[in-house]
Amino acid sequence: MMDAQIPGRRVDQFKPLLKEGAVYYIKYFEVAEARPQYRPVDRLLMAKFTAHTTVTEDTRPPSTFPSYACKILSFDELRARAYKKDILLGQLALQGSTVCRWYPNAPIQETISLISRCHLAMLFSYT
Repeated sequence: MMDAQIPGRRVDQFKPLLKEGAVYYIKYFEVAEARPQYRPVDRLLMAKFTAHTTVTEDTRPPSTFPSYACKILSFDELRARAYKKDILLGQLALQGSTVCRWYPNAPIQETISLISRCHLAMLFSYT
């Protein structure tokens, strides 16, 4: 996975070309340092679209092309990242691309327990 950014001044150029769930060939982009805080993926580099970037939809991607690209963290990894700001973490600290669909409120006992502990920790930290 790699983070990509379309600068605001380029949104009108690329918005009509991109749709969720499609596969693209992207050429002529700038490789830049990833933002220092709240990166959506754990990479130090990112792609930035430029005026010269080309986007071509692959209308017949191979059947082996993954439908989902994600990384699920263990509870130990979650605890280690609790107060770090470098990587963006969601409510359950699931990291994935925009093609992923998360169900953060699923009634999983481990999840309920983790959320309860987090709420208690936040209560005690404000006292």
